[in-house]
Amino acid sequence: MLYSPVIKSKRGELTALRLLSRETKLSVLPLIDVLPPSPFGDRPKALVDQLVWVVAQVVAAWNQEQPLFVDSFDVGPAVLANQQTPIEYLCRALQANNVKAIPVTGTQREASHDEGVARIAEDFDGGICFRLEREDLLLPKRLPALITQRLDAFRAIPSKSDLILDLRLLGEDSVEDQTLGLRKALQAIPDVQLWRNVILTGSAMPNSLLKVCERGESAFLERREMTIWSALAAEVIPRYPAFGDYTTVPPLYADMDTRTIAKHLGPNVKYTLKDQWFISRGKSFQKFGSNQYFDIAQEIAALRGFRGPTASYGERFIADRASGKIVKSGNPEQWIIASVNSHITYLVNHLQSRSIVPYK
Repeated sequence: MLYSPVIKSKRGELTALRLLSRETKLSVLPLIDVLPPSPFGDRPKALVDQLVWVVAQVVAAWNQEQPLFVDSFDVGPAVLANQQTPIEYLCRALQANNVKAIPVTGTQREASHDEGVARIAEDFDGGICFRLEREDLLLPKRLPALITQRLDAFRAIPSKSDLILDLRLLGEDSVEDQTLGLRKALQAIPDVQLWRNVILTGSAMPNSLLKVCERGESAFLERREMTIWSALAAEVIPRYPAFGDYTTVPPLYADMDTRTIAKHLGPNVKYTLKDQWFISRGKSFQKFGSNQYFDIAQEIAALRGFRGPTASYGERFIADRASGKIVKSGNPEQWIIASVNSHITYLVNHLQSRSIVPYK
């Protein structure tokens, strides 16, 4: 069963993608959410330099036959010196490096973005991905006209197009209300059975873990995106969507100057279980140091659902620190690599073992 994780273009997440086994990658269709350069630091990157860096990182992470989606939603409507938009530059540069990049657009993107997407689709014949947001799904009666207009605008057909239903950060609505809304949306999508891929994605992971647990404590957080996707199997729908999520990273993009909040920073580690995340928050790095990670690693390794050091690169990273084999505790980026790599590997194996037979 296909799994489609959303990967933000940060070094840790792209490294986690690169370190997946080849076998795992065969079942993964990533969506690369390209981020703008950080405005913080002594020498912020120019946009073109950021895009060059992203291309190099994605090429290193995804050097194989499977395609991937590319979206520049967070970059905005910039136009580069050569009159290319970011989405066009990214996809052309990736294609030049033998990465099959499928451009992503939505229902309210800038005209320049859509023009770039249309040129890529025409030149490479790899199709287009349409990313619908929660606002698009709230009024299912409008979906037929909306989707038809988008297909016509790009001279696209469903069989060569992909559709992502992106809930992003899940609200407080009940699972019943969420699945009802998705059922109505799936029933309203024209020719939904003909689309190349239909994917449901979203995440319950908040930007701040303050309400999940205090510093120095641990807790479990429901993976509501999995609960909602599983509940859809009981709905009468014309097509059951593939599963996607934002791995262990919050779906909403936020950048901050870590220098201004350094005294508050501490370990934040997430480990994916069947229907939950185990979340452990350490105390301030400034006061308690990085060795807190060793205790967190032991917490995770003691979980009933810990999958052992042979499960993935991420599990081996954790197990080595839990057992004392490694004297270096690791830094926040290395722990993100471990948690995202572990999450993707687990989801691929978990989805392949599922025996869901949805109603048609």
